[in-house]
Amino acid sequence: MAMDNDVSQSCHYKDLPNTVATQTEWPTHCNEYSSKEGIACSTEYNYSFFVDGFQDQERHTDSLKKQIEKLTLKMQIASQNIADLQEQIEYYEGKRFTLDKTKDDNDAISFYTGFQNYGMFNSVFNYLEVKASRLQYWRGQSDTNSDFKQYQTRGKRPEPKRKLTLEEEFFMVLMRLKFGLFVRDLSEKFDISVGQFSKIFTTWINFLTAELPLLFPFPSQDKIFTNMPESFQHVSDHQNYN
Repeated sequence: MAMDNDVSQSCHYKDLPNTVATQTEWPTHCNEYSSKEGIACSTEYNYSFFVDGFQDQERHTDSLKKQIEKLTLKMQIASQNIADLQEQIEYYEGKRFTLDKTKDDNDAISFYTGFQNYGMFNSVFNYLEVKASRLQYWRGQSDTNSDFKQYQTRGKRPEPKRKLTLEEEFFMVLMRLKFGLFVRDLSEKFDISVGQFSKIFTTWINFLTAELPLLFPFPSQDKIFTNMPESFQHVSDHQNYN
């Protein structure tokens, strides 16, 4: 019969523990096909591997879910901490006195610096900025000797990163000159230490003494005395002008 030709012997597969049953080799023993009994021997599989594998996968998935939950909680806590710190930064930045808060107010600029508006203030600063960017900051009495260089001739200022910009330093110095405010008061306004303020102020005063006469020439005391009205020239202590 054609069926007899088509149907070959059925077989028993060997048990393959902890492995996937695959058709990699022919059976070792088979019963012949019988038209009465049908296929005499059935194929046998070992499914223990699949059951164990699924259980392991399920346990691994549960473990990963727990890890994800823990990490998600940590991320939420970290995000909240970041938000709280950002609020603190904004709060302290809001209290800090800066030029940006006043430069659009001409009355405020005139009040704090003596310049009529920010444009005039900025023009003078632009003139000073190139050399100011290379300032050697005063560090104490050891820097008062004649060999101390006021600013570097090459490169930028060798100081570590500072809280204030050069423009803010100039603004702060002008406020000190305009009002004679206490050092501690200005230090707190600009959120710097008293020692840092002293370094900045002393450095800028020495710098401005050397640079401003080139922009705003100051007549010498001799010229002032020479061009005084006669009624003032006869003052007995005129020698104090020399």
